[in-house]
Amino acid sequence: MTATSELMAVGLSAPLAARLGDGGSIRADQKYTAATNTAAFTATGAQVAGAAQVVLDLTGSLAGDLAITLPTAANIVAAIPYPSVGENYRLRVINTGGGHTWTVTTNTGLTLTGTMTVATNTWRDFIVTLTSLTAVAVQAIGTGTQS
Repeated sequence: MTATSELMAVGLSAPLAARLGDGGSIRADQKYTAATNTAAFTATGAQVAGAAQVVLDLTGSLAGDLAITLPTAANIVAAIPYPSVGENYRLRVINTGGGHTWTVTTNTGLTLTGTMTVATNTWRDFIVTLTSLTAVAVQAIGTGTQS
């Protein structure tokens, strides 16, 4: 009997059993990505998912307040190794660019709750939850000063 089949025998799902049975981890602990955009843009799944704690640092100098559109739920789910319903992770969006505010906006399959603005030299944390494999909830949970 393989490690994967033994894990499935005790009730783990096939994808999770395969991941753990091969000696892999559930997911990376932390991931950092910088985005130098100076105009509104749509983030990729790879920029906002794929670890237990994901940091997206918006470093571009802005001429005015702009929007960052989150990727679709399908793109977020695709960026998570072996996604499962109910899985969640922390996303921190940091604005270290100059002088203006980013506003996090929605996309297909997402539900956003709470304050979605990230002022200059601040960060905002979100809990991202896969409510299904086609729907994602993004809940703002706090903010702070970036130094």
